[in-house]
Amino acid sequence: MLRKLLLLELALFVSIVLAEVALRLVDMPTNKWWVWQPNLRQTFQPECSIFPGVNGASTFTINPIGYRGDLFVPDSHNYLCLGGSTTECLYLDDGETWTSLLQQELNKNNPTQKVIIGNLGKSGVMAFDNYLHLKNYVPQLEDLKGVVFMVGLNDAMRFLKDSNNFDMGYNPEFEDDRAQEIFQRSVVRQKWWGKFKLTQLLHQVYHRFQNKKVDWMVQDTKGETLQRWRENRKSAVSFIDTLPPHEYALRNYEKVLHLILTEARLQSLEVYFVSQTSLYKDSMSAYEQSLLWMGGVCEFQQQAGHAYYTPRAIHQLLSEYNQLTADFCAKNNLPFVDLTRTLPKDTSVFYDDCHFNENGSRLVAKAITPLFSLQPNQP
Repeated sequence: MLRKLLLLELALFVSIVLAEVALRLVDMPTNKWWVWQPNLRQTFQPECSIFPGVNGASTFTINPIGYRGDLFVPDSHNYLCLGGSTTECLYLDDGETWTSLLQQELNKNNPTQKVIIGNLGKSGVMAFDNYLHLKNYVPQLEDLKGVVFMVGLNDAMRFLKDSNNFDMGYNPEFEDDRAQEIFQRSVVRQKWWGKFKLTQLLHQVYHRFQNKKVDWMVQDTKGETLQRWRENRKSAVSFIDTLPPHEYALRNYEKVLHLILTEARLQSLEVYFVSQTSLYKDSMSAYEQSLLWMGGVCEFQQQAGHAYYTPRAIHQLLSEYNQLTADFCAKNNLPFVDLTRTLPKDTSVFYDDCHFNENGSRLVAKAITPLFSLQPNQP
């Protein structure tokens, strides 16, 4: 019996070694980087009283290769949109996101050439995170023609949250640490077993064929968390109307834009940028202010009793970030759409500070459609 067990163990070991060698010889592609869990599916029931302009249940679906939207195919013009929650459109149905509506608009306007728009937006990520998505996840995709970035707002909000300790030194150590935080991976590169091709393949198969609900951590299905954040803002200890010195933050943001452009050109991808618009303005009605929850200092989402920046101050800072993006695109001959000039700053577009409702999503898609008639400057 002992001899048989030893032979069985030896056979199993030899089989594993042979499988690993075979995978390395054929260079079996194994996705190691996931922004979203493949095949994820979640249904939301947003309360219309919390989300003005959002009606009915919505489904959030991630396809088998890790983004929201149709699968890319070789004979199409395939584009991937990257950004934060304003790209993600979490509480809108798959077919109501501006990326999906943009795809419909482009295909309606040019029926002879199919266009597919993928959505890789995710709540809370900053421009540097999107750069890491571009650098690590995007090369795993095939037949990609270009990338569209809607960035800047989360960078501005992260600065306001803790301006005294805002230090985003983009060195290799920071990049690796940040990558470990923002990617969905049960196989960690630092672990010895995570370096084997066989382990990576099993990890990929596991994620492709399961349909496990994600732990959203922050967002709930009805939006009650959003309502609590609004209550936190209503109980603010003070409102700050003057921005702290922020030249350093803007310089860091510009560095990230250069990183994005350099990486996109290394991958021979077209690059497009879209500004971040919002409900913020110098003068807001009481109802509009009741919808706000962002712009707080320290841990304002976790607890009440913190200071918040006024809409006027936030509007000023976002304008500077958007202007920097516009200037960057002008200097590098990149197509750019300024949504702040085309979309109303009211509840016909937004259900809170910056997130699009159903009508807002339609307006965004229509505003971005002409972007694809512009030809980016090729390196």
